Amino acid sequence: MTNNIKIARTLLSLWPDLDNYYLGIEKQIFKSAMASYGNPDNTMQIIDKIIELTMRKDVLRALARDINATIGGLPPVENELLHKFYLTRDKTAREFSAQLGMPLRSFYRKVSNAVQLFSQRLPNMGINTFTWERLLSDNPWFKTVFDNDAQTE
Repeated sequence: MTNNIKIARTLLSLWPDLDNYYLGIEKQIFKSAMASYGNPDNTMQIIDKIIELTMRKDVLRALARDINATIGGLPPVENELLHKFYLTRDKTAREFSAQLGMPLRSFYRKVSNAVQLFSQRLPNMGINTFTWERLLSDNPWFKTVFDNDAQTE
């Protein structure tokens, strides 16, 4: 399996939770801002924390935007398969395959093909092995948050 396929699967598995992480960061920013009220001694530390959290939020916002745009640009069948398999998560693969009227093995093959197509478009998102590693090294919090998923090996 190529690194781009691994990166694509990681991004797709993170995709449904990006909004939750984004909202969690928003809450942290609000708490930090409230902590600065009436506490002039820690104002600079709190401002630094707010800036750090805002940068994290921007990384997640850009990632979610790029994933959505890339999946939206896929052919309708692949778009639907990735939505069903990765985003909605409301059924098992067996239930999805039955709903689509195809054998389970065919369903997995088509999902795999959709992931491969998505992975081929990663360079359009500015993501390759180098930029992925840089994202992880420049944003150690990202790797911590997604520590089981955010891997290239």
